[in-house]
Amino acid sequence: MCKYLNIPVHNRAKLSVAFASLWLVIGTPLAAQSGARRLVGIVRDTSGHAVPNAQLAIRGTSHVGLSDSLGSFVIKGIPAGKVRLSVRALGFYPSERALLLWPSTATRVTVVLVPWKCASLECEGIQVVPARADSGGH
Repeated sequence: MCKYLNIPVHNRAKLSVAFASLWLVIGTPLAAQSGARRLVGIVRDTSGHAVPNAQLAIRGTSHVGLSDSLGSFVIKGIPAGKVRLSVRALGFYPSERALLLWPSTATRVTVVLVPWKCASLECEGIQVVPARADSGGH
């Protein structure tokens, strides 16, 4: 007999299986509610065009994402609660914003990136000049 529950010793294994089954039925939905979330959205520029290959990261975590050719992205497995989303793309100023991820739904967000601007109306080009190969002489 189990002295605390008044259960015979040979029935302990059955009890363990019963508790494990109960945890799978009740515990899994509860864990999902308080656990990982999905952040879905789109990255656009100030003209409304999609920004492909934007790098997205949840600050202080290893959760990252990359926008596709339509600017869409999904980052999975983020803990519910307050997070900071950092977004970077070549040719745009970086962006960071605070988000609140709710445990029961996916969070949708639209990120608008501002393109870099030059000091004048026209940006100067970069000229690449090949170096001469050193032939060993002076």
